[in-house]
Amino acid sequence: NTEYAVVPEPENEDTGSEELPKGIENVDITDTYHKIDLMRICHVIDQLSQKSAGGSARVCYLLSREQAKQGHTVTIYTSTFLSKDEPNPEGVTVTRYPCFGTLRIPPGVLFADFMHFDVCHFHNYRTAINLLAAGVPWNTSTPPFVLQPHGSCNHIATASRGGRAFNWVWQSLIRRAAWFIADAPNEVDQLAEEEAPREHISVIPVGIALNEFANLPPRTAMRSVMFLGRLHPIKGIDLLIRAFSMLNESGFGTGMEQLWIVGPDEGEGSALRRLADDLKVGHRVFVQGGMYGAEKVGMLQDAAVLVGMSRYEAWGLSFLEALACGTPVIMSEHCQMGKVLPDFCGMVIPFDAESCAKAI
Repeated sequence: NTEYAVVPEPENEDTGSEELPKGIENVDITDTYHKIDLMRICHVIDQLSQKSAGGSARVCYLLSREQAKQGHTVTIYTSTFLSKDEPNPEGVTVTRYPCFGTLRIPPGVLFADFMHFDVCHFHNYRTAINLLAAGVPWNTSTPPFVLQPHGSCNHIATASRGGRAFNWVWQSLIRRAAWFIADAPNEVDQLAEEEAPREHISVIPVGIALNEFANLPPRTAMRSVMFLGRLHPIKGIDLLIRAFSMLNESGFGTGMEQLWIVGPDEGEGSALRRLADDLKVGHRVFVQGGMYGAEKVGMLQDAAVLVGMSRYEAWGLSFLEALACGTPVIMSEHCQMGKVLPDFCGMVIPFDAESCAKAI
C-alpha cells in the first residue's frame, strides 16, 4: 500500500481547480499494478515424486515452476513419501514433511506457516495433508484455497477412502474451498455431487511442458505397443495384455511385435507378468519400471501406438506426451480426453479386449 500515490483533499474546494498536487502528475502507477498482481502461492499435495507419483504430482511440479518463472513467490508443502532426494522445481521452495509410511500423513503440516500466503492450491481431494492444511474443522485462519481433485471425486476414489459413511469429513474441504478446478467437464458433475457450487468451478484441462518434446529426431519403424502410467488396477493393463494375446493368436503382424508396459509399480507388476505368461505372450510383454526425461520421450517416439484402457481416467498426461511425439493413441471410453480427441489423433473404443485388439 505504501506504493500508492495518495491524492490529498484540496485545501479549498471552492477554487474549482482540477490541478493535481505537485509531483502527482508524473507518477507512473503501471509498475505498482504489476507488483500487486504478483502473489505468494502455496501448493499442497500428498506426494511430489516425479518418478513414483501420478499425473497430479506432475501437474503440481510444472504449474509451480511456471508460476515462479512469472515472478510469483511459490512454495510447495508435501510429504517425504518417495521424493526425499528428488530435485525441486526451479525457483520453487519445497518443504517436505516426514510422513507415516505409505499413508502419506505428515503431522508436521499442522504447524506449518500458511498465513504469509495469498492463496493455497490443494491438489487431489481425499488426502490427509489437505485436511491438515485446511485446519478442518478446528481452524479458520488458513488463506483461501483452490481445490483441484485431479479425478479423485469419482465413485472408485470414494470407495477407497472410507466410502460414503466417511465422506462428510472430506466434504468439509468442499465447504471451505474458495474455488474449484475440474480437469474435464464430467468432473464438474462429480464436484457438484460433493456439494461444490457449480458457479465456483472452472474447467481447466491439465497440460504438458512442450519444450520437453522440441527438436525430436525422426520416428523409427519399430512396431511396439506401449502403455505409460502407474501399474495400478484402475489402469486396465490386464485388459491390454489380453488384447495383445488375441493379436498373437490371430497371427497379426510379423510375430516380432512387443508390448511395453512402462511406469512405477503400485503392486500390480507381478500379477501382470503372471498373466502374460499364462496367456503365452510373456516373451513379448515387457513390464518395465518408470522411464523419465529423454528415455521416456525416445520410447514414445519408437512406439507404433500408445494404449490406455483405464477403468477411469480424469484426463491422461501420457496421451498428450505421446501425441507430442507424433504417436497415435488408443483409449477406452472411460478416458475423459476421449470426448475431445480429434479423429486424426487416435481412437476411443469400448472397454473390452476384443475392441482393443481390433483398434491396435
